[in-house]
Amino acid sequence: MHAMSEWVIITNKGFGSDDWIGRSVIEPADVLSGKVGEEQLKKAQLKLGNDFQVETLKSFLPYLSAISIDFPSEKDGRGFSLARRLRQLGYLGVLRATGHVMIDQYRHATQSGFNQIAIPPKLAKRMPEPYWQQQIGSFASSYQEKLQPGSTTLYSSKNNILIEEAKKHSKFKPS
Repeated sequence: MHAMSEWVIITNKGFGSDDWIGRSVIEPADVLSGKVGEEQLKKAQLKLGNDFQVETLKSFLPYLSAISIDFPSEKDGRGFSLARRLRQLGYLGVLRATGHVMIDQYRHATQSGFNQIAIPPKLAKRMPEPYWQQQIGSFASSYQEKLQPGSTTLYSSKNNILIEEAKKHSKFKPS
């Protein structure tokens, strides 16, 4: 049993408790206007819509420790692009997909840079933890195998950063 929250949290370990309970939520306008100081940025959660221009936050990214991106519908994947762009801009904190993220989108979410998925309890009842665990397990083993030194598979889950490292350790040289 997990702590009750507005959200059911999913990580690479399965369902977990929401460690963001009690964090203040800030909006991008507050950050960009300078209303929020550096210490507040570190302790708060920045909430982004899936249509936000993340480039405007570039100078604030080193101070942010938690960003959530809204997924209002499972058919709207713009949040994946935002996550990928935030990682490309250098964001290193926790990135959470919040809303209607489906089990079959888990791999894409992690490849885009998300550390966590937060779904409503009603959605978690339709897609309980064993289903998520199956998806997580099938991804984790193949992903880990592909990152082992000497692997002949060049694969990356985060912005192609690991491909060069895999090439260095691989005996396989693509033509």
